[in-house]
Amino acid sequence: EGVDNFKARQNFVTYLSQANLPPGVQPNLSPDGDATGEILRYRIEADGIDVTTLKTYQDYNVYKEIKHVPGVADITAFGGKVKQYQIVPTPEKLQAYGLSLKQVVDAVSNANANAGGGLMKAGEQQFVVRGVGLLQTLDDIRNVTVSVSNGVPVRVRDIAEVRVGNTPRLGMVQFDQHDDIVEGIVLMKRDENATEVLARVRDKIADINQNVLPKGIQVKTFYDRQNLLDITMGTVEHALFVGISLVL
Repeated sequence: EGVDNFKARQNFVTYLSQANLPPGVQPNLSPDGDATGEILRYRIEADGIDVTTLKTYQDYNVYKEIKHVPGVADITAFGGKVKQYQIVPTPEKLQAYGLSLKQVVDAVSNANANAGGGLMKAGEQQFVVRGVGLLQTLDDIRNVTVSVSNGVPVRVRDIAEVRVGNTPRLGMVQFDQHDDIVEGIVLMKRDENATEVLARVRDKIADINQNVLPKGIQVKTFYDRQNLLDITMGTVEHALFVGISLVL
C-alpha cells in the first residue's frame, strides 16, 4: 500500500532486464495499461466452427472492439489455436534447385509487402499511388517466385507444401461439457468505476454480436463482477440500516 504503481513497474522492468533468460526470450509486462483485475469473462460460442477460426475472431475482431471501451485496460485470451500459414519445404527439392531456406524466406517476405508510388495530381486533387502486394490466400503464397532455373521460374509450390496450421499451443480451456473453448478476460483500469465500465462492456458485446461477428458466432458472458458488486452493496446497505436503527 502507498507504493507508486508506475515506479514499481519501472523497478520491475529494470531488474527483469538483468535476469539470466534463455536466448531469444523477450519478457514484457502485461497488460500495457494500468489494470486492477478482471471484471468480466466471456467465451466465443458457435456450433460446428473450429477453435482456430474462433480464436481468429477473438484476436482480430472481439479484442479490438472491447479494447476501445473506456475504462478497459486489456483483454487476456486463452484457449483455441492461433492460425498460421505454413510453408513446409522438401529438402530434396531444395537441393535439386540449389536453394536454401533463407532464399525461400526472403522471397516470401519480399512478396508480402506494399510499395508506395508517390502522388498523382488531377486538377485540385491528389491521388496516392501504391502497389498492394500483400499475400491473401494459399495460392498467392504458392505462386511466389523464389528463383529462376534455366529461364524457368521456381515457385514456392515447386519446392514446398503450403498449408494452414497453427502455432504450438500453450494450453487449453475447458468449460462445462466443452473440452476446448476460446475465453476472454476483460481487465479494468485502476481507479475506474466497475459498474460503469461493466455497463459499457455489456453494450459493446451486444453490438459485437449484432454488427461485427457473422451469424452463428456469439460472445457469451459467463462471469460478471456486477453480481459480486450487487451482493456487496446489499450487505453494506443492510449493515448500515441495522446499525443506524440500533443507534437511533
